[in-house]
Amino acid sequence: MVVAIATLTFWPLGAIILVGCGNAFYHVGGGSIALNVTPKKAAAPGIYVAPGALGLFAGTLAGKYGHFTALVPVVLIALLVMGSYAIDLPQMDYAKVKARNQPRFWLVLSALLLAIAIRSLVGLAVVLPWRSNIALAVVLVFSVFAGKALGGLLADRFGWTKVAVGSLVVSTPLLVLYPHVATLAILGMFLFNFTMPITLTALSNLLPGPAGVVVRLDLLGSVGSVRSPS
Repeated sequence: MVVAIATLTFWPLGAIILVGCGNAFYHVGGGSIALNVTPKKAAAPGIYVAPGALGLFAGTLAGKYGHFTALVPVVLIALLVMGSYAIDLPQMDYAKVKARNQPRFWLVLSALLLAIAIRSLVGLAVVLPWRSNIALAVVLVFSVFAGKALGGLLADRFGWTKVAVGSLVVSTPLLVLYPHVATLAILGMFLFNFTMPITLTALSNLLPGPAGVVVRLDLLGSVGSVRSPS
C-alpha cells in the first residue's frame, strides 16, 4: 500500500493495481487471523469487516472532493504495522487436514453463497434519496459499521439463526417500504448488516480445518484441504 501511494503521481494505473492486490492480501490474511481469534464464532470477523464501510465512505469523499492526502494513509498504515507487533497473534495450525465425505456440502455452500449474493444485491438496489445530505450519509455509514460489528457479537450471544432471521424480518420491510424515510431506512441498514459476519463465519466453518487453509474441493463429493506452509 505504501508503494502504491509512492507511485500514485507518476504511475496511477500501477498504483491502482498495487492497491487492489494489497487490499486482497489484507482481506485474506487479516480475515484468517480474525476467524482464528474467535474460532467458529462470528464476533471477531464482524469487528474485522466493520471498518471497511468507514474506509469506503472516506475514500469516496476524498475522490469526490479531491482532498486526498497521502500522509494520512501512510501514518495509519505505519501505526497498524507497529500495532501488529504489539499483540499476540492466534495460534494457527498448518497441519494437513484429511479429506472427508460431506454429501450435503455443495448444497449448503451454494445456499450460503446465494444468501451473500442476495444481501449484496439488495444493498445495491435500495435507493436512498436522502443520501445527498452529508450528515445523514455519515449516520448511515456508521449504522452499517455498527451493524456489522454488533451482528457477530449478538449472534454468538443469542444464536445465529435468531439474530440472522430476526434482523432480516425487521430490516427488509423498512428498506423496501420506507427507503425515503431516513430514520427507518438507517435502522433497516443497521439491522440488515447483522447477517454479514454470520454468513462469513458460517461459510468458513463449512470448509474443513481451521480458517486460512488452502482448500481442494472434489466434484465427486469429498472435501480436503492442506494448510499453507506460511
